[in-house]
Amino acid sequence: MVHSGYRYALGASRLSKPIAAVNLGRTRADHLLEFKVEAAAGMTLAAALADR
Repeated sequence: MVHSGYRYALGASRLSKPIAAVNLGRTRADHLLEFKVEAAAGMTLAAALADR
């Protein structure tokens, strides 16, 4: 089950915080995003952590 993070994006936006997302396809928060990676989150985040 996937829970929406939209409310977190709205909260961050209200605080003028930059928002990034890793996702395949559109999200309801796309208009709020500073940066977006169009990729599968699991593989992308695992690869990013492996490079640390």
